[in-house]
Amino acid sequence: MQKARSTDTLVTIGKILKPHGIRGIVKILATTDEPERFRLLERINIRYPGTGKLENYTIEQINVQSTGVLIKFAGINNRTEAEYLRGCELIIDENDCLPLAAGAYYCFQLEGLQVVDLNDKHLGEIIQVLQYPAHDVYVMRYGTAEVMIPAVSEFIKAIDIETGKMILSPVEGLLPEEK
Repeated sequence: MQKARSTDTLVTIGKILKPHGIRGIVKILATTDEPERFRLLERINIRYPGTGKLENYTIEQINVQSTGVLIKFAGINNRTEAEYLRGCELIIDENDCLPLAAGAYYCFQLEGLQVVDLNDKHLGEIIQVLQYPAHDVYVMRYGTAEVMIPAVSEFIKAIDIETGKMILSPVEGLLPEEK
């Protein structure tokens, strides 16, 4: 275990749910669309809940299952030691994210985008991305309200990560009426 560097370019790819067995293995809830990506890792940052402290761990063993990912970290050799990791997030550097197809984005890239209409009028900011089976839903801060916008081409006309903008074509009733 080493102290990890602190940076704003860190991305959460999983959360430690609980110990698995008695040999220091932990069960992971993958928050990535590609749980197999864990097999590519030799080391990973762990962020402790509450303190936000980051530590870097060497991965000894990975087992990707349909119900989750099991990981054995070097230096974590029994259930008691594994219990201390419960609730921790697994963090990678943004540069270690897997490449995406054109037009696909990571949630962290969308959060913080400024939303404008077709006339470039500022509407709000994306504050959260909710992932559902049919399609994602973007939560936009619109004045004092939060508006849920389906991530479909009928509403989302363009996303430009470089300029930090999302162009929205709001249909009647999508946005609350201004007072």
